[in-house]
Amino acid sequence: MTLDSMPRRFLLVCADDAQPPRYSWQIRHALETLGWEVGVFNYRFAQMHRVAFTQNLVSSMLVRRVKEWHPEAMLVIKGEALVPGTVRTIKESGVVCANWTLDEPCGEFGRYNKVQNVAEYD
Repeated sequence: MTLDSMPRRFLLVCADDAQPPRYSWQIRHALETLGWEVGVFNYRFAQMHRVAFTQNLVSSMLVRRVKEWHPEAMLVIKGEALVPGTVRTIKESGVVCANWTLDEPCGEFGRYNKVQNVAEYD
């Protein structure tokens, strides 16, 4: 298998397991239809996104997943629990990083909606 014939890898970072009928599944399904191999990282598993200590742990686990799986691109849906520096570290490995949030990302209307590292995305 040549590099050109290898499946393109896309990491979807979301708040669930990206199974039907979830919103994240719709994104996953669309990417797979376009020929991407899609990995899923659920940053809210076991409710670990709620406190600072476990936010650090989840962010470290995401960085490790990227280093082991080598995606070309990563889309984070919301991502309010990822600590600053996480996306920057991932970008340094050559991964294109994007964020898509349907909520107001600055925390103006809800402190739990604040995406702390919004400036780190491509």
